[in-house]
Amino acid sequence: MPTLTNNFNALKNKNPGMSDSEAMKQAMQLTAESRTKIRKADETARKAKAKEKPGWIEKLKMGATKHIKEKYHSKVGKEHLLKKKAGM
Repeated sequence: MPTLTNNFNALKNKNPGMSDSEAMKQAMQLTAESRTKIRKADETARKAKAKEKPGWIEKLKMGATKHIKEKYHSKVGKEHLLKKKAGM
């Protein structure tokens, strides 16, 4: 991840006639854009991982309340729970 100092130094090396204040403004803008891009990518990766299976916190909550969400059961498991609820 590019840091503010790295962006500033790269801008100053690329454009030696640029003032420090202008280079700092551009470096801050570049850093903010890169961090936003990285955070967005991390968020999409986290959401994709969350869809795969329940996390350890969710498992702990389900176990503590003796409730397992039916969406994580297989088709056969869901049928079994329905029969169990019906009293068969």
